[in-house]
Amino acid sequence: MKKIWSIFDNSTRIEFIFLSVLLSFNTLLETISLSLLIPIIVSLTDNNLFELYPKISIFIDYFQEIFSTNIINMSLILFGITIIFKNLFQTYINFKEANLNMRVQEVTSQRLFNAFLSRNYSFHLKSNSSDLITKIRNETRYFSQSVLSIITILSDLILITGISILLLFLFFKLTFITIIFSILFSFIFLKIFKSYINKASQKRRDIDFKKTQMLQESIQGIREIILSNMSKDILDNYRTISNSYVKHLTLTAMLKKLPKVYFEFLILSALIIVVFVALNYFEFDKSQVILPTISLFAASAFKVLPAVNRVVGSIQSYKFSFPAVLSVYDELQHKEKIILPPQKYDINQINLIDVTFSYPNTSKELFKNLNLQIKSGDKILLIGESGIGKSTFLDVLVGLQKPDSGNIVINDSITLDNKENLTNSLSYVSQKVFLFNKSLKFNVTLSEEDFDQQKFEKAIKTANLINLIPNLKDGINTNLGESGAILSGGQKQRVMIARALYKNDTFLIMDEPTSSLDSEMSNLIIKPLIDKKDLTLIMVSHNEDFKRLFKKVLKIKNSSILEI
Repeated sequence: MKKIWSIFDNSTRIEFIFLSVLLSFNTLLETISLSLLIPIIVSLTDNNLFELYPKISIFIDYFQEIFSTNIINMSLILFGITIIFKNLFQTYINFKEANLNMRVQEVTSQRLFNAFLSRNYSFHLKSNSSDLITKIRNETRYFSQSVLSIITILSDLILITGISILLLFLFFKLTFITIIFSILFSFIFLKIFKSYINKASQKRRDIDFKKTQMLQESIQGIREIILSNMSKDILDNYRTISNSYVKHLTLTAMLKKLPKVYFEFLILSALIIVVFVALNYFEFDKSQVILPTISLFAASAFKVLPAVNRVVGSIQSYKFSFPAVLSVYDELQHKEKIILPPQKYDINQINLIDVTFSYPNTSKELFKNLNLQIKSGDKILLIGESGIGKSTFLDVLVGLQKPDSGNIVINDSITLDNKENLTNSLSYVSQKVFLFNKSLKFNVTLSEEDFDQQKFEKAIKTANLINLIPNLKDGINTNLGESGAILSGGQKQRVMIARALYKNDTFLIMDEPTSSLDSEMSNLIIKPLIDKKDLTLIMVSHNEDFKRLFKKVLKIKNSSILEI
């Protein structure tokens, strides 16, 4: 509970406390409605209420004077008023419970999403995207279930406590025996299934992660799956995992319903004990007391039995969901940030001074004591063998990945720290193409509102996309489909280039921007960029034909960058 409370924000804590107060008041109404059954039952059996239950005579006298009627009529009136008010109040509580439950789920999901988006790029390189998605979607749902379980436990324990206090007040010995009997057998039940619930909860979590990973990989790699005739094998693997999921959740669902059968037997046994004790140990005449006593205990059992079932079931549900609580708690230990754009700089010069970089958990240094100066207007081509670290160098230069040592200095005066990057000061065309399932207009501008027609047309023209637009059904408002499904590989790359130019056409970094383009189209796009005097351009390419276009060619070799 401590971890859950620490995850709650202040508004959720206040709402939880408010709900607890409402539940306590609702228990008071339940207890009052039950106590009003006593005078009704006693009066119907022609017994003397004040003789059988002297402890409640003061309350009966008070209300009898107010209503100026006999005991049974007064009790019926109060009972009816209490039931109506209690049911209306219960409806309001149900609304507040549902609202709190859904709010906890969605707010926690938003906070996790924010936590992941605000983490640095290195975190995402080390993380499995399917695991992050599972945590945001599934683990928050189970976290919410654990909160709902706590609310249910709290609600029903308050109800059970209230009714138990009433019964202890009227029948101390009988009630005390029943409570001890119930606690003992509840403990036995929970103890028996504790180990299985813990194992099932961890198994459920493992399967959830595997399912998400398999689905994500399969949908993203559907082309290769079809080409490799792997559909059957992948489907068989998914069926195996899915059937295992069904098995574990079926057993868990069965365990949640088992308390009903178990405690029905328990309550029936308790009632038999009540009857036995009432017949053998009450001082009053058996015919006078037995019916009111059994009736009150039966009415109490009608309320208490479902409550006990829910308490035990909720304890099981809480234990089943608890790994999700730990998962969410661990992720939210990282200080949440308000995501703001990085500082924007007017870059005239970048200096890399003694920069050393190596990947985590490796001893090999990708760069060592690297020194490089990039001036405004430079046109730099970066080449090197595959896997030598060209893309990583660009990430370090931009600040997506941080060097082990050394500094990146902007304009001879600004040193980037571990929290800063240059993503708001330049444009970056990544090697991996990423397009949104939205319009061409959005994929270039990355905005639904801000739109500069002149900048858009200029970017489209430079990226050589002018001839594409007339072929699109709705022009620039045509939805490109998932991952740009309606475009060719080369067209997708050109959209990425247009996006970069729309954002910033004075400092451009490009990582293999023409790998899906033919030589003629590549030259049509790259040459105008090189001719643009006020543009600083750094480009990575395996195409050595570009060397004749660039005045400055750098090569990564032996953890250094050499000019050739």
